[in-house]
Amino acid sequence: MKKLKQWLTDWKKQFKFAIYDPTNFSELFGFTTSKVRIVSFVTLIVIFFIAFTSIIIIKTPIGRVLIGSEKIPSKKEIIKQQKKIDSLARRVDAQELYINGFKKLLIGEFDEDTTVVSSTVIDLKLNQIDTNPSEAETKIEETVKANQRTSTNQSNEYTHFLTPVKGKISQHFNKKYKSINITALEGTYFYACLSGTVVYSDYSPLDGNVIIIEHPNNYLSVYKHAKTTLKKAGDKVRVGDIIGVVGKIGMNSVESFLHFELWYNQQPINPEDYIDFE
Repeated sequence: MKKLKQWLTDWKKQFKFAIYDPTNFSELFGFTTSKVRIVSFVTLIVIFFIAFTSIIIIKTPIGRVLIGSEKIPSKKEIIKQQKKIDSLARRVDAQELYINGFKKLLIGEFDEDTTVVSSTVIDLKLNQIDTNPSEAETKIEETVKANQRTSTNQSNEYTHFLTPVKGKISQHFNKKYKSINITALEGTYFYACLSGTVVYSDYSPLDGNVIIIEHPNNYLSVYKHAKTTLKKAGDKVRVGDIIGVVGKIGMNSVESFLHFELWYNQQPINPEDYIDFE
């Protein structure tokens, strides 16, 4: 108990701090204090400093820079940003492929064909868009007749189709498969077989990148398992326009090929009856 009283007495004991003139020892400045007062004063300074620092961190941009206290994005925002990044990446890839294709054309390099496996076919409900080719488009069609085979028993008009991509037919049209598969090296461009309007261009896990074009005279062409498509829904295309890049995208796709369907009056028809693929 005596030690506690002695300790309290020492903390309350008064001290004098003074500044003297050394020439005459006169007091220039001085004050009296104790240990308790000194500790209390230091504590107040520390509390004030902590409070001032906290205000700076919370209320000013300096704090966000110092401790990186930016708002953490939600899962929904992260997914949204990831979708934007993926979309931009696909656009960049498509532009690079398009530019590389033109380079190959300029220096005379062309892709070769390869092998392929079969794919799954989905029945489609077709829409009709009245799109007639211009005179210039008709002239283009005439220039590619050597690469084509004409016509149909289902129409009174002769329609000339351009080969969408050259290659070996690995899956022929039959009662079960209302389409054909054409072998092609991954990265090979494929083309619109006829002038028309793109009515669908999107990706699905089953069929990969898909593009569907509606043509005059109730024809419709379908292209599936593309590595990427270069046209979007609503775009007008001319016969021979590059519309996508061959790939092996989608379920059951081990090697690269182009899945191709041809429809007339909402019924699937055999593309080999109208187009020479090899």
